[in-house]
Amino acid sequence: MPIKLNQSGWPTWLTRIFPSVADPRNCIGNKGLSPSEFSNAISSFKFGRTFKSTGQGRHQLTADYLSKKNFTSPPVVLDIGASDGITSVDLIDRLSFKKYFVTDLYWDVSMIPIGDSAYFYNGTECILIVSDRVVVYADDKGAIFPFGCLANRAISRKPALDGTEIHLSLVNPLLREKKERNDNIEIHTYDVFHPWPEEKADLILAANILNKGYFDSTDLRRALDNIFTALKEGGTFVVVDNRDTENATIFQQGQETLRVEKQINKGTEICDLILDSYSASQQPI
Repeated sequence: MPIKLNQSGWPTWLTRIFPSVADPRNCIGNKGLSPSEFSNAISSFKFGRTFKSTGQGRHQLTADYLSKKNFTSPPVVLDIGASDGITSVDLIDRLSFKKYFVTDLYWDVSMIPIGDSAYFYNGTECILIVSDRVVVYADDKGAIFPFGCLANRAISRKPALDGTEIHLSLVNPLLREKKERNDNIEIHTYDVFHPWPEEKADLILAANILNKGYFDSTDLRRALDNIFTALKEGGTFVVVDNRDTENATIFQQGQETLRVEKQINKGTEICDLILDSYSASQQPI
């Protein structure tokens, strides 16, 4: 939906009836937010087809399983599409690892306040317009009038107002704190549609990014090809989907094979596509 209520501007009962989100302006300077409150505000952002939805303890069953899994040695972990990194912290706290790469394509935005509204930008593209009452998703600018006109105007040119642009980090403060204390935690900008540029991983986690709601089969196969290349021989690949409840599938790679090791609840909806893509990737060119 291109427009939602700003939860800060309405009674709680009303925000439970109509689509609503937390005010993303709360992230500015953190404003004394707890890690959970920060994640809630971050979840209001949408970049292209993907929301930055997240929350502490969101992958609890998956983290439970992986924390008890018998890895032959502390794994190199590649966490893809980690949003603000709060779910990465859940696993960081419970898993002994050699290196933990926390990755996402979007780690920062800029904001320009104009009157009572705030315009959020990814580079030069307006992605969000926030007032005290509503949050407008600018990528759906043609859907609702007059907000479509407002978004079109915002997107046409980035206002050049000296001293008003505020840069906002989307990294959860709790993850930042963990990283400062542990040199084996790295935060990277990474696009899953490109090859992974660092060392191969023993454990790859892709949560709430590889699903048919975001990407078609062609795009999913492109992403999977890069993931299979980034996975060490004998590695573990995990796909999580929280759209209704926590559903996850844990895959174990063997000698030119990929098998389902564990399914949590319904598992991933793209299980067959993953297995088929892996088989295709092993065929001689």
